[in-house]
Amino acid sequence: MFNTAYRLVRKVMWNLCHRGAADDLLPGATENSTIIHSSMGDPFLVDQRNHIDRGLLKRGGYETATVEKFLARTRDLGCTLFLDIGANIGIYTLPLAKRGGVTVIAFEPDPRNANQLAANLFLNDLSDTVSVERLALAAESGEATFHVDRHPEQMNTGSGGFTAAEEHFKPITVSVASGDSHPRLRSLKEKTIAIKIDVEGHEEAVLNGMKNVLANNRIFLQVEIFDDRFETVSAQLEAMGLRPMGKPDARKKNYWFSNVTK
Repeated sequence: MFNTAYRLVRKVMWNLCHRGAADDLLPGATENSTIIHSSMGDPFLVDQRNHIDRGLLKRGGYETATVEKFLARTRDLGCTLFLDIGANIGIYTLPLAKRGGVTVIAFEPDPRNANQLAANLFLNDLSDTVSVERLALAAESGEATFHVDRHPEQMNTGSGGFTAAEEHFKPITVSVASGDSHPRLRSLKEKTIAIKIDVEGHEEAVLNGMKNVLANNRIFLQVEIFDDRFETVSAQLEAMGLRPMGKPDARKKNYWFSNVTK
């Protein structure tokens, strides 16, 4: 199965997912190699130079324990919609979509991640199931400058953001939209929604742009918060009626919040 899928995706998706030369990070790796790996039973198209992809290659998964706990919680709460905000290559999107009974909308502004996500959905027969929104959620709609990691050897496409970083980060223009104005979200009411936010310090803007979504629905939220932003973001969430529910993994910076009493 994997050999067949590899040949097909290499032929059909190469131009979308090609990122240039790759270092020989693993035995047998060659320049420009992009290979398929399986995590939690899901085939993935991965780039050996990229941080998350190397985790898949070396450990068979990325944040696997946290993903499994997140899936279990969404199942227990009966969530029917999943918003993956900062979806990257689909670490959360794929297993949630495969679970069934859940509508999945993935938001990803970095075109490289969005292209690789599209390839992974294709590999898993989910292209017609998951909606990929190639934009960033924010406080307002329009366009913004987004800084992406262009390191030629060991990059982390999950570290892109709206604040200029190191020299090897390059600015691109991306579309942004508030959650409350997005056509798929603005009319949501009384739904049970799972949300994952991983946006590299952009949490406040995302949350400010989706106040109505958060207020009008039953929400289970996982959000990555850096230490220096924790008090501000957690206070913002509590003011919105979302109570802290702890951390699924003490080693990570992911936190759970919810307004569900169940």
